[in-house]
Amino acid sequence: MKKLSRTTITAHVVGALLLGFMGQCQADDSCQITLSQPLLDLHMLNKGDAIKSAQGWYQMQDVDVNVSVFCPTQRTLAVFFAGSAGDKGRFKFGQQSGLSLKVSQLTLDGKQYAVTKIVHPGSLTNFDSVADIQPIYNHQGIIATASNRAVEGQQMNFTLTVTPYVKESEFKASDRQTLSSDLALAVIDK
Repeated sequence: MKKLSRTTITAHVVGALLLGFMGQCQADDSCQITLSQPLLDLHMLNKGDAIKSAQGWYQMQDVDVNVSVFCPTQRTLAVFFAGSAGDKGRFKFGQQSGLSLKVSQLTLDGKQYAVTKIVHPGSLTNFDSVADIQPIYNHQGIIATASNRAVEGQQMNFTLTVTPYVKESEFKASDRQTLSSDLALAVIDK
């Protein structure tokens, strides 16, 4: 079954950046997915507040969002991510900028697991890589595993770290512009 949570990330840029992370959760008959806060506001940031910059890209402050998935019965749970992305699967943020997503601190029923990346929602047994922190690209998902097998549970929690990368030209706009990105989180269970 698929349960969706849509997330919108927006920014207004005029030599400064305002990032909003808004989650709207939907669930049908059983599982629920929730985000820790419906709006994360970084307030106004300017180019000088970037953590680092290279080749015309400005890395802004990370935003951590706690994600919680609850199902009333034990099952194999995976969460997939989708949104507007470039050729290599990196999430777009407006026309020129981007977002980096990382998943960490995965627990299932209170027990800590490494984050296992999967790339096919139809097969929750085909694992891509396992690490404590996983970068996530478009149409990739995460699942808890132990000994190369998916683990069943009812309550999955993890931290989703969102990092905006703003292109220098976005700061040079003469008019106020809005950068946005719609992301969807889908719970796939078996």
